[in-house]
Amino acid sequence: MNIELDCLRDCNAWCCTSRTLIFDFTRKEARFMKDSGADLTHDPVKKGYYMNKDCPFLKDGRCDLHGKKNQPMCCEVNKAGGELCLFLRSRVFKQREIE
Repeated sequence: MNIELDCLRDCNAWCCTSRTLIFDFTRKEARFMKDSGADLTHDPVKKGYYMNKDCPFLKDGRCDLHGKKNQPMCCEVNKAGGELCLFLRSRVFKQREIE
C-alpha cells in the first residue's frame, strides 16, 4: 500500500491521543511505555491498557518510535495506513461531519 498519511492533519493522531482505545501491550511493553512517560490504566476485563494522555512518542503528528526495536507490537501491527488505522480514520471523519 502506497499511501501518504499525516496523522496530525488527517485525524489528530487519534490512535495516539484517544482515551477510549485499548492497547494490548505486553507487561514489558507497558513498563517501557510507563517508564517513557505514558500514563496508562490497565483494564483487566478488556485485557489491555488505556492511555490517559497523549502518547509520549507522538512528535509533530508522527510516531517517534515507529520502526525502532522497542516499538510495541500492537503499534507495529496496527501501523499508519493499516486496516485498523484506516477504519478509525473513517470513524473520526464521520464524527467530524456530524459535529
